[in-house]
Amino acid sequence: MPLEKRTAAEAERARAAALLSESFLAELKRSFIPLEGYSARMRESPSAEKVDKYGTYIEREMARLVTRAEDIVQFLRDDIPLNLETVMVKDLLAELASRTWVDCRLSGVAFEWSVEGEPAVEADRERLLRILEGIFRNSREAMNGSGDASARTFRITARATGSGTVEILASDTGPGVPDTELGKVFEPFYAGGKRSSAGLGLAMARRVIEAHRGSIDAVNRGGSDGVAIGAAFTITLPVQ
Repeated sequence: MPLEKRTAAEAERARAAALLSESFLAELKRSFIPLEGYSARMRESPSAEKVDKYGTYIEREMARLVTRAEDIVQFLRDDIPLNLETVMVKDLLAELASRTWVDCRLSGVAFEWSVEGEPAVEADRERLLRILEGIFRNSREAMNGSGDASARTFRITARATGSGTVEILASDTGPGVPDTELGKVFEPFYAGGKRSSAGLGLAMARRVIEAHRGSIDAVNRGGSDGVAIGAAFTITLPVQ
């Protein structure tokens, strides 16, 4: 149908379909980084142990892509089924560090994490991990080419607040988010000018966190001179 004859609704559906396709293509491109790293490791010393180890990582990354495609469908349907279980936050962050080590090694980003005490949440473990992975990857891209490479750090901490919630704080040393854009980062299809993203990651993250009866917010961390020195995301979840 010629563009000039489309209704407004048809044009919006076509735009959404194009953006969703771009979103999944961006996920595929992002996955090439760890997949290439795992393959390189297997070639370096192709022992049975290494093949089994990195083959498992590759299978996990492929499964993540399938789940991402399912997320897109669920986003359109506004349907977010959760597989709830008791999750130790320390185990969650340790798994995140394991999943992102290839990215960190190739990009030169330092990954730091810590947990106060032994907080636990009732949550969908895999969905939370994907949200944290998405935040990490956004931070890595923001820090790429900014400032001293040795100062590129992604830091994630967690603690029980004492008011029945667990707070997970993820921050980076990138340029931060323009103040005029902070209110838009969780909007569907907002990509912050990045051509490699259709802007669904944080919108989906908010829906998932709210389905857990929690919240997610974004701010800029201010330096001593008032200049932003990185973005920070705070996820708050009910304690188990």
